[in-house]
Amino acid sequence: MNLKKIIYFFILPLLAIIIAISVVVGINIMNSKKTPISFSEYIKQGEYGGLRLTIYYMRPTTSTPAPVSIDELLYGNNPPKKKNEIYGWYDYKIILEGGSNDHENFEILKQLADLDIIPVENVSYTNARIYYVFENEKGQKIYDVAMWGYLTNSNNSAYVNSVYVNGIAVEWNDTFCEVIMPFLPGKDARILERYVTEHPGFKR
Repeated sequence: MNLKKIIYFFILPLLAIIIAISVVVGINIMNSKKTPISFSEYIKQGEYGGLRLTIYYMRPTTSTPAPVSIDELLYGNNPPKKKNEIYGWYDYKIILEGGSNDHENFEILKQLADLDIIPVENVSYTNARIYYVFENEKGQKIYDVAMWGYLTNSNNSAYVNSVYVNGIAVEWNDTFCEVIMPFLPGKDARILERYVTEHPGFKR
């Protein structure tokens, strides 16, 4: 068999197979790395049914010896070794599945989707009392909020100046609380509302 026949019958088909495999693998890699749809896109498209909202709530009036970090709120001093282990300092955890009968108030999420997010440069410390996270139907985190960040002024007194949205400190806005109030027990919703409107730590 001469060289031309070897190239025609063996090498060219082999190259075609290699190229086909490379294309399929490349497509699969691209699909696996596809960025999940954003929270705003979910809300604008009315895709509430695929969302899960999880709220970790510690009463803001609870006294602690030191400011609470986000990790302490969620896991306490010992991050869980197993998925179902709970060590967090939160008073309770609320899980809301999209599309359930309890989600008539999900329209309020449009306020959150339309909110102008303004980054904050200076945060003195974090005192996390509330953390909530939205996940899509695949369990991917698409939006989370942790409250609050504080700034210490020249008089050494601190006031709330920020919350953390997807890990970034942004300007505080009442909407971040208003979004979850319909899902809190009545007593705690009233405590939270009174806290953010009357506590001297909130700059007005």
